[in-house]
Amino acid sequence: MDTLKTFVKHDMAKSRVLTLLKCNTLSIESQMDEILQGAGVTPNLKHEWVNDKFLFSIEHKGIKIDGFLLVQDEEIDVDINVPIVLRVFEDKIRNKVENIIVSIIEKEVS
Repeated sequence: MDTLKTFVKHDMAKSRVLTLLKCNTLSIESQMDEILQGAGVTPNLKHEWVNDKFLFSIEHKGIKIDGFLLVQDEEIDVDINVPIVLRVFEDKIRNKVENIIVSIIEKEVS
């Protein structure tokens, strides 16, 4: 299993970004479900916040993607463990996660 790493820059206070993401956890959850739905499966998503880190796991029929979003002062770091069978969807997974984060942050700015 390889780790997909990316990040999203932000120019807000870390505490504000955390509040935005935590208040939008249900939106994050529903959009994360779409990652494996695109691969033709209905996923089971588990998640929790631990301090500044959003831990998640999406699983269906033995296919599992897990990882975390870590809110830093100037960026949100993303680490996702992608199994070999889903490597062909790696760009789609990266783009989806980045878009989820950006859409939540941009809602605040607009």
